[in-house]
Amino acid sequence: MEINQSTIVWENEYQRGLELARDEKKPVFLDFFKKFWDGCAKMGSVTYPDLMVASLLNAYFVPVQVEIDEVSKLAAQYSAIWTPNLNVLDGEENIIYREKAGCRHQK
Repeated sequence: MEINQSTIVWENEYQRGLELARDEKKPVFLDFFKKFWDGCAKMGSVTYPDLMVASLLNAYFVPVQVEIDEVSKLAAQYSAIWTPNLNVLDGEENIIYREKAGCRHQK
């Protein structure tokens, strides 16, 4: 099956994403989103379909996208209270970079 380069291959299970990250020696790009939320809808309709964004995420990360209301313990683990909430993690769940609701946090 050929994947359209403007399509991000999302993993929807966090633990599976971590396993893939360790196996592939890539960081995890973790996106907490909320259905029907304007900011998340814009990410899904404008940002993620962009050819360069999708190509880079697919090539250099394990993209994981989870619905924040369905993963409350995980959201609390990463202090995700607003969406979109974007995190780059290593395979051991350490935060490398975080982008949340307009404020930045780098480690």
